[in-house]
Amino acid sequence: MKFVILLAASLSVIVAENYCLNMIMKTRKDIFNVEEKNEIKPSAGRIFFTQTGGPTCHIYNCMDKVINLRALDISNNFTDIRDNFLIGGDGIVYEGLGWKAKNLRYNHYKNDLSVAFIGDFENKTLPEGMQLAAKNLVLCGAQSRHIDYFFSLYSEADLSCDSTTNVTNGIDESLHTLSNYARGGELVTCP
Repeated sequence: MKFVILLAASLSVIVAENYCLNMIMKTRKDIFNVEEKNEIKPSAGRIFFTQTGGPTCHIYNCMDKVINLRALDISNNFTDIRDNFLIGGDGIVYEGLGWKAKNLRYNHYKNDLSVAFIGDFENKTLPEGMQLAAKNLVLCGAQSRHIDYFFSLYSEADLSCDSTTNVTNGIDESLHTLSNYARGGELVTCP
């Protein structure tokens, strides 16, 4: 009887930690030959979702796509890839800058996370596998305290100074249905 209770307790702990399983975390220097930056960043209160543009990737070419996106960002005078995480068409989360680095995409929100869906979703619904990966990434971050308890989700369209912008892409359509969407209120980035 004691074994069954211990096994049940162990399984509940394993289930609670499963949010972080479908992620490819890497040591930056092993993949990209870069040294870790020793900047300390507070936990993120906002998570911004965007898209990379271009075709999405699938099982065999997602890591190559992440490496190519990093090279493109560096060629555009960024010091590294702009996003903390990228989500592939295979439903796997790929580490970009990771939890502890400041994102390079949003200047006014450097302490918050930038997550990019690999591909172009302007006129497409965001695939369920990518939506689930995003949800699990957020839950993993909250569970590991890299994301604040009272976090807010935003899309790149929420940073627009044009308040008449309509929901026009699969990312916005997916985010607008979540309870944490814009929980922190409207973003003030316009003069």
